[in-house]
Amino acid sequence: MQNLEIKAYCPNIQSAQNAAKAIGASKKWVRWQKDTYFAVSGGRLKLRETKDDSAELIAYQRPRKSDAKISDYAIYKIDNPDQFKQVLEKVLPAKLVVEKKRELYLWHNVRIHLDEVKGLGFFIEFEAVLDSTDDLHTSQERLDFLSLKFGIRKKDLVSKGYFELLESQQHNA
Repeated sequence: MQNLEIKAYCPNIQSAQNAAKAIGASKKWVRWQKDTYFAVSGGRLKLRETKDDSAELIAYQRPRKSDAKISDYAIYKIDNPDQFKQVLEKVLPAKLVVEKKRELYLWHNVRIHLDEVKGLGFFIEFEAVLDSTDDLHTSQERLDFLSLKFGIRKKDLVSKGYFELLESQQHNA
């Protein structure tokens, strides 16, 4: 599966929530998520756990650039996350844990994430799901529209994922 996505710093989460409502995006949920990243040779592999005991194993690859980028990903639902994590950690060491509160809004083919990341602050992510009905051109237009409506400036865009941001923060500490 593929997304066209951008990530940006969010100086005012309330303004972002208001912008989502103003464009008619539907709020789906608010969840606390814990992403455990594992050491792999290519791309990223994380186990995403939520407070409701659901979990997903997510593998993905995406270029590191601040403007819109295509992310290739695969998701596998996990029934017993604790046991699965124990098995996985026997062969793949856990590198880093990212904890966040995420609000999910949906607008057309775009998932709007309003994230409060522990140790990093507030972020906005737009992920346009690419498929046979929503192509790259249409998705790019939608991301441009959302960037305008949410007041995202070029200097707010982030090229790194939360993993890389926290990792570089730990190295600089």
